[in-house]
Amino acid sequence: FMSIPGAASPLFLAATAAGPAAGFEISRSLRFNSADSAYLNRTPSSAGNQKTFTWSGWIKRAGLGGNGTFFSSANSNTSNPRTDWQIGADVLSVGFNPSGSSWLEVKPSRVFRDLSSWYHIVVAVDTTQGTNTDRVKIYVNGVRETSFSNYPTFSQNSDLHINSATAHAIGRYE
Repeated sequence: FMSIPGAASPLFLAATAAGPAAGFEISRSLRFNSADSAYLNRTPSSAGNQKTFTWSGWIKRAGLGGNGTFFSSANSNTSNPRTDWQIGADVLSVGFNPSGSSWLEVKPSRVFRDLSSWYHIVVAVDTTQGTNTDRVKIYVNGVRETSFSNYPTFSQNSDLHINSATAHAIGRYE
């Protein structure tokens, strides 16, 4: 389950959904129910900056356990470079596969089990930074994550898969 408040895109204008257990509605939000196979996707016509970018979204979990991919990008061949951001087994994972052969997965140490709250997640990437731990920053509810169960080495100035001319999706594993 993921929701994005606001209407920066016409894709968000007509959608509203109530939370899974509450009797309230959040204007201009989206609900991704795996039984419905609903998701958003876009394929950029040309590649953009793959070294420096920021992703921001609001997520509200509907259940514990399982894998909930909230953002991904990939070519049709899964051995190609790809990206998969999810909460799986109650752990946030921001994964990149820039070469098509090895995963670079950033995982904060804490778990995300609160089903009643929204999580505002920001992933800020800048592979031009001189310090490895400044190349991928994750913020949850405005606080930078600083404790990780996994933080790989990102090559300085490397191109990651975001902003490539391949399919990008919200609410699905691409």
